[in-house]
Amino acid sequence: MFQIAFFVIANAIALYKFSVSGQTSLLVFFLICIGLLSFFSVLINKLQQKGHKSAHELMARTLTFWWMLSLFALALVLHPIVIAILLCCGSLLSLAEYHSLIFPEEKSLGKIAEDSLFVFPAIGCVINYILLYFDMEPVFFAFSITFLGVFIPLFYVLQNRTDGPAKSFASITTSFNFFAILLPLSYSLYRFEVHAFLLVVFLTEIRDLISYWVGKAFSKAPVDSSFKSKMIHAKVAANVSPQKTWWVGLVSTLALLGMGLPLGFNVFNLDGLGWWKLSLIIVSIGVLGLFGDLAFSLIKRLHGQKDSGTWLPGGSGIIDRIDALIFTIPVAYFIIKFL
Repeated sequence: MFQIAFFVIANAIALYKFSVSGQTSLLVFFLICIGLLSFFSVLINKLQQKGHKSAHELMARTLTFWWMLSLFALALVLHPIVIAILLCCGSLLSLAEYHSLIFPEEKSLGKIAEDSLFVFPAIGCVINYILLYFDMEPVFFAFSITFLGVFIPLFYVLQNRTDGPAKSFASITTSFNFFAILLPLSYSLYRFEVHAFLLVVFLTEIRDLISYWVGKAFSKAPVDSSFKSKMIHAKVAANVSPQKTWWVGLVSTLALLGMGLPLGFNVFNLDGLGWWKLSLIIVSIGVLGLFGDLAFSLIKRLHGQKDSGTWLPGGSGIIDRIDALIFTIPVAYFIIKFL
């Protein structure tokens, strides 16, 4: 009941603020999101009543999306520092969850927070958000490269060890790159063009649901030696994730184009980007969203884990919900700002 009350209050406050301030595009966008999530919630609830085996996982994903929508709604009507703190907390929790993948014996936040192998990159992550909040992007990029290429290696040398935790060096640098450099660019994108930021986050997350349903639909197609069957069932990386196919990726990307272009032009008024740039962003979301999933599937397999964690509703992991954003946000930021 607490969750439902929070979702209702948070979104009601945001919708009221958007209406009063004349922010029609944000009002329409959040109404669309609420409508879609309500539809999926009702649909998945019916699947649960019928005992569908995937209903629990789908409901967990939907609850996570409700939390994301509600937190973003509140953050957008408050001071910009709120969304900076929200995104920073997301990065820190992702770093912590990644840390629990590297060291399975450290599952609790309290134990992770006591480990200097987490604390050191976490400090660098916070510094990066502070730099971005004060609009110091050149310093952010310079500091990120220096921290990644110089400070982290020095930190490991000063540990004076060549076994055990020292073997986590490559994993720690990878996690810092993902969650303290690439993911914080979401705040840069937000400051540069808030409508583009919301569109990228929405399409990246909705791609996950679209891919799931498209995959379910085509998984029933017969497997034989015909060209049609080979095309539908061609795997992207069977050893990494046997369920991911090129065909589902293509259909999902086309569905995103059909949804994203009207949203971008008619709801968010992103006419200044031009149709080719907006189309490029949407296609990159379709493609990189797929490879973001696969990249973290590879990481989980390397560490012998099925899920990244159990900290979200339904026992799912934070990284499982944001893995695609780590790939789509930086590329969208680059396309919008530099192309």
